[in-house]
Amino acid sequence: MCPGALFGNQMVKIALAAIFSCHRVELVPYARIDHRAAITLTPCPGVPIVLREKAALPLASLVVGSIHELVDLPAGS
Repeated sequence: MCPGALFGNQMVKIALAAIFSCHRVELVPYARIDHRAAITLTPCPGVPIVLREKAALPLASLVVGSIHELVDLPAGS
């Protein structure tokens, strides 16, 4: 195993914390999120996002697709 792996993981966490402290994550408008079944469900090919400054006004994003494709909801009672 790489001797710097632990250090690298810590640096990634610190970098993400710094980015997310002043930015927010938004989906790209009209994003379609497909999935691939493996050991877990994985977004395929990925989740398209945009980083916005927290000072900017939030915008609504449209997501295309059916939630029933990704989530097995219990039948109504």
